[in-house]
Amino acid sequence: MRLLVTGCPKSGTQYMAELLCRLGLEATHEKVFALHRPEDWGTKDVSVSWEAAANLEKAMMDGVTALWHQVRDPLKVIRCMVSHKFLSDDGYGDASDFMKKHVPEAWAGKSLLDRTIRFWIGWNKLVEAGQALSRCISGTSWRI
Repeated sequence: MRLLVTGCPKSGTQYMAELLCRLGLEATHEKVFALHRPEDWGTKDVSVSWEAAANLEKAMMDGVTALWHQVRDPLKVIRCMVSHKFLSDDGYGDASDFMKKHVPEAWAGKSLLDRTIRFWIGWNKLVEAGQALSRCISGTSWRI
């Protein structure tokens, strides 16, 4: 079984990858679906990456059999993204270009806060798109 964990940036994917490794799973964080030099799955059971939300078709072709939608408290994610200026006019490097490509509607927001809220909604919709079954457990949506 290959498990993919994805969600919005700053949703706790790094923490989740570390936790899964401590539980004995071979997990990687932002390697298979990295913006730069993505790696092969290799022997890994789990890939954890916010970038994967925009690449779910590739994930299914890679043999992903389960999708875990990581959802952290929206106010905490939005606060963190605003403080890091993820969607500022100055941009956040290649990550901003990537985010803008996949959630262009976020840039219709007039302020950094408005853009970030729009982005949070749009990015989570990417994960939700095309999924039929859902169970929510402690704020995390499991896909089977």
